[in-house]
Amino acid sequence: MKQTILIVALFFLYGCANKQPVKTNKLGCCDQPKSYSVVGEGIAPSNTLSKTHAMALAKRAAIADAYRQLGEKIYGIRVSASENVSNAILINSRIKTQVEACLKNAQITDNSYKQGLYRVSMSISVKSNGSNLMCSN
Repeated sequence: MKQTILIVALFFLYGCANKQPVKTNKLGCCDQPKSYSVVGEGIAPSNTLSKTHAMALAKRAAIADAYRQLGEKIYGIRVSASENVSNAILINSRIKTQVEACLKNAQITDNSYKQGLYRVSMSISVKSNGSNLMCSN
């Protein structure tokens, strides 16, 4: 009986030791480049020097929003949350999200500005090895 258990244990350990890890990149396994598209939006602030200034700030916000969305789609998003409960009543809820990404060669494919809202359509094609996302410091 002990010999059978020992043999089964050895086979199990041998099988685990020889298992080769699956090689994937940060983006998972994919053979073809994958394209991502987003629409970023930015609102013109009311306390600007001129309408042109408002539009420029809204455009900057829309581009930043589009980059953030691309980062979320490609790399994911870190979410941390905390809640305070007292006597089974929610006192305080706090949620923090964070995106950290390096994006190169994203293209603005369309933009528009209507009634203080700037919209930017942006897309990026990611190579299967992620080489066009690698940034040097």
